[in-house]
Amino acid sequence: MFSQISSKLRSAKVRLGLALLLSSLLLLPVASVYAAGNGNGSTVLPSNSDICVKGTVINHQEKPLDDGRIVTATAEDGTSMATAVDEDGAFSFEEGLFPGRWTFAIDVVKEGEEWEPVTSASFAVTLDYSQSDCYQIRFKLRQVVTVIVVKIDENHNRLLDWEIKVQPGAGNLFAVSQDATTDANGEAIFRLSEGKWIFTEFPPEDVNYTPVVPTDGRQELEVEAPGPYTIRFKNRLNIHGCIDVLKQDVPPVGSDDSPFPLQGWKIKLLKADGSLATSGVTDALGTVSFEKLPYGPYTVVEEERVGWESATVSSYDVELSPDNTSCVQVVFDNQQAEPEYCIEGRKIDTNGKIGLPGWTITAEPLDKGDEDPDDQVTDGLGIYKFSFSGNDYRVPGSRYQICEDYEDVEGWTPRGPTCYTVTMPQSLGACVQVPAFENQQVGHGQTYTNPSSSASCRQMHTVKKGETLYGIGSKYGVSSKAIVAANTWVQKQPKLYVYVGQQVCIP
Repeated sequence: MFSQISSKLRSAKVRLGLALLLSSLLLLPVASVYAAGNGNGSTVLPSNSDICVKGTVINHQEKPLDDGRIVTATAEDGTSMATAVDEDGAFSFEEGLFPGRWTFAIDVVKEGEEWEPVTSASFAVTLDYSQSDCYQIRFKLRQVVTVIVVKIDENHNRLLDWEIKVQPGAGNLFAVSQDATTDANGEAIFRLSEGKWIFTEFPPEDVNYTPVVPTDGRQELEVEAPGPYTIRFKNRLNIHGCIDVLKQDVPPVGSDDSPFPLQGWKIKLLKADGSLATSGVTDALGTVSFEKLPYGPYTVVEEERVGWESATVSSYDVELSPDNTSCVQVVFDNQQAEPEYCIEGRKIDTNGKIGLPGWTITAEPLDKGDEDPDDQVTDGLGIYKFSFSGNDYRVPGSRYQICEDYEDVEGWTPRGPTCYTVTMPQSLGACVQVPAFENQQVGHGQTYTNPSSSASCRQMHTVKKGETLYGIGSKYGVSSKAIVAANTWVQKQPKLYVYVGQQVCIP
């Protein structure tokens, strides 16, 4: 009897143990869900979701810089961290980063030497957990020598607002032309790489002069480190009003917010007959000034931009006369309207496929009457974006030619098409994707020839929603091998995807 009772007790313990084990297994997902997001909104992320950023530092000849420079990373909330560049010109941030917009910057100045950025020395990158690998960024610097150009008149008075242009002479490789305007001290300061340079002077508008030294307004200088150098232009002068413009974003009615300056907006100054007198772009304070203007009537006009509307007027008539004791003040107020269509893409360096910040991208409408968007500038990852209003009937289905403005960036050459044609969707949806524009620094490789411009293309096909590269080839009776060979640019896109609005060559 006693053995039977013991056997039953053991069986009960086994069943109880199994029940407890099953209960713990059933409860495990609940605990995991709670750990992933509890009631107060906190989140526990898996260890393999850490965000990291890796980068390199190279000179303008693309050789690693191993001089221990410091790179800093700063979040919008003020969180900051720094790391040193190692002997291979590499650096990394592998701990402490969290989602958000971070600004990465590098020390450009080095004691006893002068350096300047070839690519931006500070740029912003938006980080999140969607990136499986480390974000890749890069800084490119070059050593320079200071050259001071002094501009004076025959009485040795320093002259303001004279343009000085400097161009590389024979044999000065990897050099980029520059220009500067003399300041209140009559000085224009350049930081140039070693080699031969040619300096030329240009007067302000409406200024008549006779060159004294040099007599042809042109000088040559062999620049060598460490410098600095000082050269001088001297002239005999044969000798009006100003307008200051403020452009600002005003808050909606009822808001307690204050107006905020709008940077990068073009302002035109028209003569009485409607022709262009001059133009400028607002600075970080939302201002642009027009000086040394002949007396008379002018019209100040602000640019129209998609996604914005005027809260006052878009133009002002101004009369300049000797009665003006100070600059005439003009204020443009604007309010934002939410955009709903967009075109986006990227600008990269062929060597390393790293994004190039600070490049201008243009969008030209190909159909009469379509919306003409403002130029865009690439960010720290080389990304640009054109936004269009969702309530503008001109946008759906319209065609645009998207081009990189490589001619205004000295020292770089294209390594792929410089323009693409895209078509906006008929209804709201994802941004139209443009293939990446590629460039490389002068002196590296040969200039790319666009195969799509050759006679080997029977026609160009504009990609529509749901289409694939192979499907397009099949539609025209072209093999998969032939369609890929005629569109080698698609190999740079994930899984050979093509996007709405892209142009495919049909061989």
